[in-house]
Amino acid sequence: MKISANQEQIGSFKQVIEIFKFLDKKIYRNLLILSVSVIFTAFVELFFLSSLSEFIKYIFENNLENISSGSFYFFIVIKINSYLNSFVLSNCSLFIFITLITLIFRILTLRIYLFQTAVIGSNLEAKCAENVLNVPYEDSKNMNISDVITEFNHIPRFSSAIVQNGILALSAFVVVLSIISYIYIYSNAYFLYSFLILSIIYGLILIFNTKKLNFLSKKIKSNSLIRTSLISYFVNSYRQIILSNNNKKVKQDFFKVVSSLYYQNSSGQFITLYPKYLIEYLSIITFSMIIIAQILTLGNEESIKTTAVFLLAILRVLPSLQIIYSFISGLRKQKFIIESLYSFIKIKKGDYINYEESRNNNFDNYLNNIFSIKINNLSFKYKNSKKDVFTNYSYEFKKGFVYALKGASGSGKSTLIDLLLNLLQPYSGEVIINNKFKIYSDKQIIYSLRDKTILIGQNDFINGSNLRDFLGLERKYKLSKSLKEKIEFGFKKLNLDNIFNIQDIDKFIGQNGSKLSGGQRQRLLILRSFLLEKEIFIFDEVTSALDKNTQKLALDLLFNHKFKDKKNIVIFSTHSDLVASYCDEIINI
Repeated sequence: MKISANQEQIGSFKQVIEIFKFLDKKIYRNLLILSVSVIFTAFVELFFLSSLSEFIKYIFENNLENISSGSFYFFIVIKINSYLNSFVLSNCSLFIFITLITLIFRILTLRIYLFQTAVIGSNLEAKCAENVLNVPYEDSKNMNISDVITEFNHIPRFSSAIVQNGILALSAFVVVLSIISYIYIYSNAYFLYSFLILSIIYGLILIFNTKKLNFLSKKIKSNSLIRTSLISYFVNSYRQIILSNNNKKVKQDFFKVVSSLYYQNSSGQFITLYPKYLIEYLSIITFSMIIIAQILTLGNEESIKTTAVFLLAILRVLPSLQIIYSFISGLRKQKFIIESLYSFIKIKKGDYINYEESRNNNFDNYLNNIFSIKINNLSFKYKNSKKDVFTNYSYEFKKGFVYALKGASGSGKSTLIDLLLNLLQPYSGEVIINNKFKIYSDKQIIYSLRDKTILIGQNDFINGSNLRDFLGLERKYKLSKSLKEKIEFGFKKLNLDNIFNIQDIDKFIGQNGSKLSGGQRQRLLILRSFLLEKEIFIFDEVTSALDKNTQKLALDLLFNHKFKDKKNIVIFSTHSDLVASYCDEIINI
């Protein structure tokens, strides 16, 4: 999950552009809807401000004849006045109506803004998951689980910190430009100087804080990774922590990391927020000076009208400037989030087999009965190794036979299994199905082989927390009578009937069977394979946590006529002599 030095040199803004290119094309419609809605609402607010200006002007005018009749607002007020016979009441009624319309538009925009960014965020997360799932199998072994989990947790923050705040910043920018334009047209040019001063101050603050924000981003990223690793450590290694009397140190280490993390986040928030307070009070001083200049040049009454409109406008401009500043500073502070997402989209991907798109049902019939898997002159070595794991290796696995792969740890038993299923590819040689189909030549052959194979390993992670999930049973379907009988038969054969019964099928056993002993967990994995309808069964050290008596129970189940009569290809990767004694052929690796 690391990006290359060349990629790291790309700026945050360019990385954001690359991330948006990574989105599905239909998501661009969501971005367009978002942009149009916030820009339209910004113009609605401009109309509101214009109406506010007219409203205040008419409040100060006592003589209707002195009022300019050139505005649309005045035209509507006169229309209403013909029914209410009160200019003040008509003025107030129209302004209340415009205010309500503006409120409705803002709420609608808020809803669009939140829900559309949720769609964008979920699409991003799904696309990142797709990229991770497409990582070449050999490279996946080098993934740091804590890093991947931490970087996935950053995706929702990208949705809020970058997408949502970016759209808000766009809206705020339109609002600022609109209000400045309005002030320029309808008010004294002195007020434009104050806007210019505010913008310059924000720019100087941002330049001043850039280095600090970049530093905080690196520290937050580093401590986030350490935090995830520590959580994984004390959750998965609780027994060892207690036995080593190490819980106090773990607690201290965790507190040190999270306190630094919270401090760094608070520092970033302070840098983002303090300009708001600074600008507010500088604005008061600036405005007071401009009001004095207005009174001296325009007189008291005219100055009050223009200043009132300006002060109301500035109440909208100040938050908008703060939103723009927060977004730009957030790009610096949240730089590690952008880098995390960018690393996801630049992951090296393997060849993903989309069987459903290229499926040929007629072809499936050829592999409906796999009677032979032949390895022919297979040679393989790992990327960073100088020594071959296999050199010109040949063997044939036949239907109706049970095979034991035996050898020392690291001899290549698991590698051979991975080569059989095309998880790894040799640099020479081939695997041939039914003496006819070469699996490295056709994606359909690969998928069909995998679809007819079940691989059960001692360290398999099972997604779910109850017995039904662990046995691979669909939640939405009721268990048939025959399946219930098969499960109860398995419980009895594996000596699990004193722990579980068919009524316990939804019993909580912990995530990945964490509440079970190692032996109970392996027996359930064996029962899982017994329940599945497959042609090829591969067991990778599946009995390693079982004593000899329990191993015999498990093997008696797997070699029972209800299982063995299927005439499958069965392969055991094992160190156990007892397991090997049940097999028809022993392959020494």
